[in-house]
Amino acid sequence: MMARRVSWTNNSSGHLGTYVYRAPTLDPQNLPAPVATVDPVAQGETAEWIDAEAPYECYAVQDFDGQDMGTLSAEVCVADPWDNVQIGDEIGDGVYAGINTESDNSQYHIVFALQEGELAPSAEGRWKTSRTTTPGTQSTTDGWANTQAMEAAGLADHPAALYCRNYAGGGHNDWYLPARTELALEANVRGHAEMSLDTSVYRWASTEYSSNNAWIRGFSDGHESYSLMDVTTRRVRPVRRVAV
Repeated sequence: MMARRVSWTNNSSGHLGTYVYRAPTLDPQNLPAPVATVDPVAQGETAEWIDAEAPYECYAVQDFDGQDMGTLSAEVCVADPWDNVQIGDEIGDGVYAGINTESDNSQYHIVFALQEGELAPSAEGRWKTSRTTTPGTQSTTDGWANTQAMEAAGLADHPAALYCRNYAGGGHNDWYLPARTELALEANVRGHAEMSLDTSVYRWASTEYSSNNAWIRGFSDGHESYSLMDVTTRRVRPVRRVAV
């Protein structure tokens, strides 16, 4: 599944908003239930909606004004905004760092949160509150799976993961603590202005090293090491991913 940007021009002077529809094929006389509503824009202006799931290629938009559904105003099959993405582009409400390949060979575009989304060293940035193993956090490539394992074990005991899951940059709710290979993509964007904060401090990976330690990485030179889980001297940089 790949994200898509659906855009259209409002040709109405009095509409209150727009319904968005998607399906493998679309019949204007028999539309499915809308998947989103979009606030109105002025007549002649362009509106847009980003479909993070994008299971289909065809979309339709329709004006609405309360009880009156209005008339079909556009149908679009749109190109994927990730097709021509470049390292360092600000997309997906973060900084694009490249493609991560997981152990099952699935691939994802990785986006680092903007600098404002990074957590400075504190008790809220500990990998874990105690030096004990967390089952399911050993993946070196899949930070989403590691973070979900922390959720299952209790996010209150995993403050860094809790911070990432609570982070809502750009309105997204799919930020997580990156695994080792995902965190390593910082090397691709090390010179980016949004990645330049306090690079001497190590960032947590979601990958557990042992029952006492988890992996960390330096953003100044990419050095990897491991650290006791309950120290308060590491930074936390959330990431999110989009399937290739």
